[in-house]
This record gives sequence, structure tokens and C-alpha cells, in this order.
Amino acid sequence: MSEQPGAAEGARRTPGGLFDSLRSIGPSLLALLRTRLELFGIEVAEERARLATLALLALAGGLCVAMALLIFNVLVLAWFWDTHRIAAIVCLIALYALAGVACIVNLRTRLAARRPLFEATMTELKSDLEALARARQD
Repeated sequence: MSEQPGAAEGARRTPGGLFDSLRSIGPSLLALLRTRLELFGIEVAEERARLATLALLALAGGLCVAMALLIFNVLVLAWFWDTHRIAAIVCLIALYALAGVACIVNLRTRLAARRPLFEATMTELKSDLEALARARQD
């Protein structure tokens, strides 16, 4: 059997076909993905550094405040020991309870107001998806 001349040519890929398009888009998509991953990595590093700084500041501040409160408690109790020691203890308990509630409310407010994690990465990915959707429509 002899092959038909058109069959051999039809089996070949034509320039501008699907595979050629995918080959030309591939490097662009990889470069785009690499850029987005680099942005993600930068945001992770920034968030880690920010959290480490906040943790150290919170630890140092907490230690200083705890020492000041301990000395304040000793002062108040020594002052009122002979006359109103029970009242002084109750007042100190109430003071710390109110301070604790204020701290918890402040913490909840700050957690609710924080910006979303990886906001810049998500914004860029959303714009990429919108650009791809526009390209499909064209």
C-alpha cells in the first residue's frame, strides 16, 4: 500500500498549532509563577520578622510590667498591713482583673483589624486570573 501524500502532511504539526502555542506560553507562565512565588517568600519573611519583633517586645514589656506590679503589690500590702490588709488585697485583685479584661479586649480588636496574610500575593494572583479571563474572551 502506498501512503497518500496528504496523510503524511496532515500528521505533521502545523506552525501556529496548539502545541506551538503552549510551548510559547510555557516560559511566560513559569516566569509569572516564579515571580509570584518570590513575592510569597518575601511576604513570609516579612511576616516572620514582624512576629519575632512583636514577640520580643511583648516578652520584654511583660517582664518589666510584672516586676513593677510585684513591687507595687508589696508596697500597697506593706502600707495597709496593719489597718486594711483584706481591703488592699481585694482592691489589687480587682485592679488586675480589670487590666486583664482591657488587655484581652485590646488584643481581640487588634486581631480583628489586622490585614490579611499574603495580601499582595493574593492581589497579584487575582489580577493574573482576571487577565487570563480577559484573554480567553478575546
